[in-house]
Amino acid sequence: MLHTVGRMQSTTLKIPAPAPAVPDTSPRPIRSERLVVGPADGFRGLAVLAVVLIHVIYSAGRPVLDGGLIRNVLISGYFGMDLLFVLSGFLLFLPTVTAGGHFGSVRAYLIRRGSRILPAYYVSLAGLLLFLPLLTTSSAQELIGSAKGLINVVLHTTLLQHSVGLLAGLPEGFHVNGAIWTLALDLAFYLLLPLVATWYYKHPFLGLALALGGSTAWKWFAVNSAFTLPALTVPDPKIAVRMVLVTQFPTYLAHFALGMTAAWLYVKHRNRQSTGRSAAVVAVQVACIAAIIAGMNAAGMRDISGEASLYDHWTATGWFAATFAL
Repeated sequence: MLHTVGRMQSTTLKIPAPAPAVPDTSPRPIRSERLVVGPADGFRGLAVLAVVLIHVIYSAGRPVLDGGLIRNVLISGYFGMDLLFVLSGFLLFLPTVTAGGHFGSVRAYLIRRGSRILPAYYVSLAGLLLFLPLLTTSSAQELIGSAKGLINVVLHTTLLQHSVGLLAGLPEGFHVNGAIWTLALDLAFYLLLPLVATWYYKHPFLGLALALGGSTAWKWFAVNSAFTLPALTVPDPKIAVRMVLVTQFPTYLAHFALGMTAAWLYVKHRNRQSTGRSAAVVAVQVACIAAIIAGMNAAGMRDISGEASLYDHWTATGWFAATFAL
C-alpha cells in the first residue's frame, strides 16, 4: 500500500509547469518627457511688452525722452516679434526632441494649437467688427454693404488677411488692429512643423543652414522686386509690394529654425553640465544680453536719425534672433 501511495504521490508531483508567458512585443506609444522651461514665460512676457511699448511710443510721436538708451530700446521694440518667433520654434519643437524625433499625433497637435490660438483670436475679431463704427469711420464704410468688405472679413476669419488680403489692397485689421499680421506667419509654421519635425531632429544644423539660405534669398527677392499690383493704389505701389513680400513667412524661416536647433542643443546638453561648464554658460548668457541691449540701442538710434533702411525692421534682425537663440 505504501508502494501504491508512493506511486500516487509521485504521479501527483509530476504536474507539468505552466508554459512561460510570451513577451508582449506589440508597439507601444512613445511618451515624450514633459520638459518645462520656466524662463520661456519670462522671455515671452518681455517680448510682448516690447511690442506693446513700441506701438505706444510711435503713437506718441516718438518723443525724445532721455535721448539715450531707454528711448532707443523702446523704438527698437519691434525686435519683440523676432524673439517670439524664435520662442515658437523652440517650444513647439521641444516635445519632438524629448521624444527622440517622434512627433506624435498630428491631429492632437493641431487641436492643441487651434484651441490655444483660435478662440481668443475670434473673440477679438468679433469685438473689432462689433465696435468698428465707433473706432474708425472709413473702415466701417468699407465694411458695411460692400463686397470688398465681406471678402476682407472672410480673409480675416481664415487668417489670410496678411498673405492674401494685403496683396489685394485690403486693410489688415480694418485699419485698427494691424498687429494681427503675425498670426498668418505663426499659422504657416504650425502647419509646416509636422512635415519637417522628424527630419529636422536628425539634421538640426543642415536644416538651420537651409532655413538661413532660404530666408536670405527671399529677403533679397522681396526688397529687389520690381513688379506692382493694380489693387495697391498707393503713391508708390512698387514699394508697397516689397513691404508686403518682406513681411511674409519666408523672411522669418530662419528665426523658427534657430529656435528649433536651440531646442535640440538644449535637450542634448542639459544633463552634461559640470561646474566649469555652468560658469561658461553664464558668461555666454551675460555676453548675449549685453549684445542684445547694445544692438537695440544702435537700432533705435538709426531709426531716430533716419539712417535705417526702409526694410531694416524685417531684414536686419537676424543677428538678434541668433544671439537670443544662443
